[in-house]
Amino acid sequence: MKLVTLMLIILLLGVSASALKCYSCPNCKIAKNTTVTECASKEVCGMTGKSAGSGEKVRACAPIDGGLSDGCKEVKGTQTCLCSSDKCNGSGIVQGSVTIAVLVAAVTFYWSQ
Repeated sequence: MKLVTLMLIILLLGVSASALKCYSCPNCKIAKNTTVTECASKEVCGMTGKSAGSGEKVRACAPIDGGLSDGCKEVKGTQTCLCSSDKCNGSGIVQGSVTIAVLVAAVTFYWSQ
């Protein structure tokens, strides 16, 4: 059973080796401005905008920011979020990261048995 699980994990990792796809829009308040873009290597999906309220958000591919590749940080009232799975920079940016974290924890627990 562990061999089957390992093979599935390897298969899923192989499938995800293609270019990362991210939402891209200069003004995400207008839905028709949103497109899906393939990012270059060493880029992740990004979203930035004012932390308070529902102000304008910008979504695009972004360079990996030092130690932050999945998560958010706030500087002077502007929140920047980065994530590393396909189309993760939509409105549910945190949800994708949490799902991946739960999956990794479950696999780790399974393998430790």
